[in-house]
Amino acid sequence: MAKTKNYDIVADISSYQDKTLAYLHTLKNNGVKGVMVKLTDSTNYLNPNAAQQVTNAFKVGVQSVGLYHYYQGQPLAEAQYFLKWVKAFGMDKDTPLAIDVEDPYSLPQYNTAGVNIFLNELKKAGYVCRVTYSSSSWFNAGRVNYAKLNDKNIWVASYGSSQPNVDNSTAWQFTDNYKRLGVDGSYDFDGTLMGKRFKYKAPAKPKKETPKPNNNYLASGSNFLVLTDHLNVYNSAVFDQQNRTEYNYAKGSVFTGKLVKYGNIYRIQTKDGYYVSANADFIKQVK
Repeated sequence: MAKTKNYDIVADISSYQDKTLAYLHTLKNNGVKGVMVKLTDSTNYLNPNAAQQVTNAFKVGVQSVGLYHYYQGQPLAEAQYFLKWVKAFGMDKDTPLAIDVEDPYSLPQYNTAGVNIFLNELKKAGYVCRVTYSSSSWFNAGRVNYAKLNDKNIWVASYGSSQPNVDNSTAWQFTDNYKRLGVDGSYDFDGTLMGKRFKYKAPAKPKKETPKPNNNYLASGSNFLVLTDHLNVYNSAVFDQQNRTEYNYAKGSVFTGKLVKYGNIYRIQTKDGYYVSANADFIKQVK
């Protein structure tokens, strides 16, 4: 017998349930602590009540609001469609998100690989609380294989029994008519459906690194030999057309100057107060 008296009750609501404040108040007043709202189905259905159900659940003070998608067998396309609406609703990254795997007509015999693709899309989008819902019979028959799921949070539907009948259950949907309110009721065993287990942490901003000096520039010396055919001479350390002089040093020329820092590289200031490049491809230090 599953111990249930201390577990939070979570209601599963869809377009079959009401969307009014009064209805959400009724659920809360009957012990519902969280709701999982059906958001989408396949790649073209949006629950017409979802926006009001989410809004009113928050208004009545329900502690947690999650969303789920009814799966029809196109994992990538359906995950992207679901995410489109999750984002449109402005849900936080630690919102409980579930994939509902139960359709007896559209789904193949084995679904774990597709479920993993779907959940991985949610993970890539940054959502940290990812759940797979199915019946105990589907889990036990391997139609959804717990051992092969990338995310081990499973929400098991098993009615008329004293326990979920699936090992490692995260939550147990134990009735389809909680307190005769016409709504599915679940026990949340470990806080997953209530959004307690997973908290989103924004990635740390990369540290701004100070650019290192270009190692191809000389950093010492006072006498220099020109290696290039001609070395341009400038009036300042800013090397642009405006500061360029009509003079240059020919290949093989030797001159005296001092190295000066310019940003993260060096220039050479000649004894006459002009500037030339300290790039080691153009000059080298000599005694």
